[in-house]
Amino acid sequence: MKPDGSARTPILEGNILEMRPSPDGKKILVSTGAPEEHYSTEGHYWGPVHMHLWLMDEKGIRQITSGNVRDGAASWSFDGKKVYFARASNVEVINHDELHTGAPNIWEMELESGKMR
Repeated sequence: MKPDGSARTPILEGNILEMRPSPDGKKILVSTGAPEEHYSTEGHYWGPVHMHLWLMDEKGIRQITSGNVRDGAASWSFDGKKVYFARASNVEVINHDELHTGAPNIWEMELESGKMR
């Protein structure tokens, strides 16, 4: 960005669905979907096909989940060391207008190690 405020560039592009600040306010958990991936029915936009979680902190921004999934409804642990989120797996779009996924489950991720259960 230039001193006059022009030439701004976004930190993260895509369909930003949720933003959750950490308990200490030093990190932000973001749920986003790819802008080019979406499904619709009868002209109604229903949202991105794949959704993933990103972590923004003093180090920058990094994607913390990936794959053929829809991750969202994220929440922090009280100490900010873990995140909890809903994950629907096996995402599939049928005929460009019908989204099929597995049943959503709740997952826990330790941010330092990336370990999930």
